[in-house]
Amino acid sequence: MIGINDIWHAFGSHPDRAVPSAAEFDAVAVRTQDGFDEVLRSTASRDWAEDRIHPNRSGHAVIAEAYFSALEGVPKIGA
Repeated sequence: MIGINDIWHAFGSHPDRAVPSAAEFDAVAVRTQDGFDEVLRSTASRDWAEDRIHPNRSGHAVIAEAYFSALEGVPKIGA
């Protein structure tokens, strides 16, 4: 089983290295950290994740918004 730490180390602690891989496989790269970086400009990390690791409902909303933004303009299957 591959865990998040394995993925983190595979990219040398630089998740931006995953973006070219996504394009290589015609996949969509969802940049969830960018969403958190934005909200953290004016709020505390505990507003989004009590332990700063596991998102609460508000944190999951940030993740969902990142997915919606990343998928904007992507053609739907069968469309």
